[in-house]
Amino acid sequence: MMISERIVGELISYAGSYTQADLAPLLMKHGLGAGDPGITPNLSTAKRANMALIAAMKSRKERELLKLVETALRNHEGDSTSPEWVVNLIEFLRADGFECTATRTTFPKSAWGTGQPDQIRWSVSEFGLTELPIAPLVSDLSDRLNSLGLIVASGHYRQALGNFRASNWAAANGQLRSTFESVLLDIALLRTGSRPAGGGRRSMCSPRMGTSRTVLSNTFGDCGR
Repeated sequence: MMISERIVGELISYAGSYTQADLAPLLMKHGLGAGDPGITPNLSTAKRANMALIAAMKSRKERELLKLVETALRNHEGDSTSPEWVVNLIEFLRADGFECTATRTTFPKSAWGTGQPDQIRWSVSEFGLTELPIAPLVSDLSDRLNSLGLIVASGHYRQALGNFRASNWAAANGQLRSTFESVLLDIALLRTGSRPAGGGRRSMCSPRMGTSRTVLSNTFGDCGR
């Protein structure tokens, strides 16, 4: 998923607060140092951060930028007690389809009532991808389609999940639609002995299928349209 300019803008605000000497290690640790011109006379850390992070965005270094996001959010609550750029950053991430989850670690206090302060770590990922078992989904349904002889549908299904994993939403949607249509066309072929040229939906609505129009209408819409 593409990192938006507004997310990068808040990261620039964060990185720009570092000293001249500390900025380069921060960027290099996250694989974002290629666009940093280094310590240069009359060039502020904010300008250096701007140059480095804009270059990273144009180079599609989404994973590296998200790791910098997690570093930037570390030990911030993410609520109204946090700096404005933190609140904005989390809001922009969620609006752009990223899932932001904070995990708090609490350390026991010593016998003297003191102890290490709580630690807050954030994880940022594309919404839904952490819960979606892509590999099992590909294997299970694809194997079932293949076992039924629906080879073309199985291929479309694999491409749909592959595009989903790559965040190619339009392509994933198109391949998933092709999966369903291919299944319908193969069913029509098995029932009628021929493959209709009107598409999967029309083939299922054919009177030759001998299937209840009421059931099909409730499932696929009005067959008469």
